[in-house]
Amino acid sequence: MDTNLLKAKRVEHDVKQKDIAKALHISLKTYCLKENADSCTFSGEQILVLKDMLDLSLLEINNIFFDGLLPSK
Repeated sequence: MDTNLLKAKRVEHDVKQKDIAKALHISLKTYCLKENADSCTFSGEQILVLKDMLDLSLLEINNIFFDGLLPSK
C-alpha cells in the first residue's frame, strides 16, 4: 500500500482523517493505523468510500491500495 499517495490525495482534497473515520464508521485511531499500514487493511467497501471521498480514479486505487499490481485489463 502506498501510504504517502493516500495521504497526499487526502490533503489535496482537504479531507481530515476524522472525517474519513466517521464515513468509514471506525475510530480515528483505527483509521490512523490503517492509513499508516505497510499493507492494505481497508476492505473493498471502505476503498469504495475512499474512492468517492477523495475522487480516486481506478488507476489511483490500484496504485494506492494494490501497489499497481492489478492488471489493467
